Amino acid sequence: MLIAEGTSTFFDGIFHLDCQGIDAACDNVSWHSRAHKIESDFTAALSLLAPLILAFAFRRNPGWRDSWIPSVFTVPAVFVANAAFSTVGDGAATRAGTVVIFAWIAFVSVRLLQKGETEAPALS
Repeated sequence: MLIAEGTSTFFDGIFHLDCQGIDAACDNVSWHSRAHKIESDFTAALSLLAPLILAFAFRRNPGWRDSWIPSVFTVPAVFVANAAFSTVGDGAATRAGTVVIFAWIAFVSVRLLQKGETEAPALS
């Protein structure tokens, strides 16, 4: 799930919009704008599904049980961040939600590093 989400986020940057919605006479009609819009749907879905799917997987694993609550609360945190920053301006809500998702990815990454250090076999 994390690899799919990372790949999807990477393609968000490759397929860019022609202009922003606040630009006068903005028409995103190019092929890469269309690809960005389609691919962004995948990014949004994966960003909301990955924390939930992994949260329930973490809950079942005794070594990861302490990570399931922060993972499950990531999705409501995204909605709170989006609502809080929706009044700031066009695109602020999207960026705020993305920051929450990347903070969760960083959390899982740190936990992976910690688990790797404690579970690594001893070299003799």
